[in-house]
Amino acid sequence: MGRKFDNRPFRLRVDPRRGIVFLFRRAIHLTVSIRNTGSVPVTLAAYYVKDSGNNQYANTYWSGPTVMPNPMIAMGIIIDGQAFTFQSGSTYTLTLVTSGNNQFMFTVIT
Repeated sequence: MGRKFDNRPFRLRVDPRRGIVFLFRRAIHLTVSIRNTGSVPVTLAAYYVKDSGNNQYANTYWSGPTVMPNPMIAMGIIIDGQAFTFQSGSTYTLTLVTSGNNQFMFTVIT
């Protein structure tokens, strides 16, 4: 019987040397680079983006990447632009959710 990777211990956190890298590309697209510092792969399944006015965009049907231990990967976070758009100099909260329903929250300043 197979085991889900998300049922094992893992850590997904900011790399102290490079940190999480956020690249503001345009009003509806943000590129995020992350590193899995744990020992098992983590599959991302959803994300939420909230602006300072508490407007939220949710992508709960995202077919996100599987983040292997150690290498830094880049992924696109795209919003529909209806609730809000990314604005230079603004603050957003990004929540990444794994297939095991673990949540990782980050503050993004564009």
